[in-house]
Amino acid sequence: MSLAAAAAISLYLLRPSDRPEQPKYVELPDSIGFEWERESFDRVDEVLASFQGSRESLQILQGLGHPAGREWLRHKIATTPTVEILEHPFFPQPLSLEPAALSAVRATVLDRTAFIRFGAPKACGGFRPDYLLRWADDEVEWSAQLCFTCQEVKFYRDEELIVYADTRKQAQEVIRKALGHPAHGGR
Repeated sequence: MSLAAAAAISLYLLRPSDRPEQPKYVELPDSIGFEWERESFDRVDEVLASFQGSRESLQILQGLGHPAGREWLRHKIATTPTVEILEHPFFPQPLSLEPAALSAVRATVLDRTAFIRFGAPKACGGFRPDYLLRWADDEVEWSAQLCFTCQEVKFYRDEELIVYADTRKQAQEVIRKALGHPAHGGR
């Protein structure tokens, strides 16, 4: 592994709160993998175009996020109504947001600079979405899973993962505050 690749991976092994505001990315060699994730970002404009018309159909569901442990997650799923969507548990009732909060979420998601090409996996215990955004465009179902711990987003079209990207910290904070989500570590 090259020194540049090692430096890029070590940047992502930091806790999300320790990462720089706008991390400096080192181009990873193809031999390290993750080509699909990095190349998928080329489709982000397609996703954002579909989100543009989502005002009426947008639903936001809260996920269980990063639990305190596997036992906590099992207990929560066993004792609380949840639905599994795209392999992750969510509370079934969509959030009811004030218009200003919903506008903040929409404006942030529509800002192309809120998302950046996937860098590398994070040492955070794996992707577990805190929120799911769902919307419809014509006859296509779209969704975005946001993980605040990883600072990552997965965009789906009809249950097919089409974009896996990182979320800029500033954009994540706007969404987090609009949704009333506690600061990192406050779950």
